[in-house]
Amino acid sequence: MLSKEMLVAYCFFLALLRGVNRLRKRLDFLVLREIYRSRMLEMHHTVEVVGLDILEKVKIEGRVYVGALSVIVIDDDKFNSEAKGSISFGSDVYVGDQCNIRACGAPIFIGSKVMIANGCTLVSTNHGMSSRSAMIDQPWSTFPSGITIEENVWIGAHAVLLPGTQIRTGSIIAAGAVVTGEVPAMSVFGGVPARMIKRRI
Repeated sequence: MLSKEMLVAYCFFLALLRGVNRLRKRLDFLVLREIYRSRMLEMHHTVEVVGLDILEKVKIEGRVYVGALSVIVIDDDKFNSEAKGSISFGSDVYVGDQCNIRACGAPIFIGSKVMIANGCTLVSTNHGMSSRSAMIDQPWSTFPSGITIEENVWIGAHAVLLPGTQIRTGSIIAAGAVVTGEVPAMSVFGGVPARMIKRRI
C-alpha cells in the first residue's frame, strides 16, 4: 500500500506530465500555425490538430480558414501499413466552428470554394466489425473509405460525411444530413440517410 507521501508525489508527477503534454500540444499548434500561415491557412487558436508528421500529411492550395474548437485528426492504421491518412485543401475553403475532421487510415480531399458549416463531422474510415475480436482491436475498414468533396460545395451545419462519400461539384448538403456514397453534381441532398431533394438549376 502506498504511503501518503508517495501518493502526493505520484499526483504531483501526473499533474506535471499533463502540463508538459498540454505545453507540447500548444507548441505543436503554434509551430503548425506559423508554418502554414505563409501558405494561407488561418486557424482559430482553439483548433486542435492531432497526429504524426502533420506537415507532410496536409496539403493546401490557397486560403483556408478553420473555425473555433474544431478538431483535425490525421493518422495511419497501426494494423495496416497501407491505410494512411491525409488531408488536401483547395483554395478559398471555409471550415466552421466545432467541426470534427478525422482522416484516419484514408485521405480526405476538400476542393476549392467549399463551405463546411459549424458542427460537421467527416470520418474517412470505419472500425472493423468482425465478430471474432473486439472492434477496438481491429484494423480500420478499407472499403468504403476516404472522402472527396469537389469544388463549390456547401455542407450544412451538423452534417455527417461517412467513409466513401463523394460530393460532386456544385452540390449542397442540408443541415443534419448523414451522407454515404455519391452525391451527383449540382444537386441538393438531405435527410438520414441523405437522399436527393432536388437539382440545382
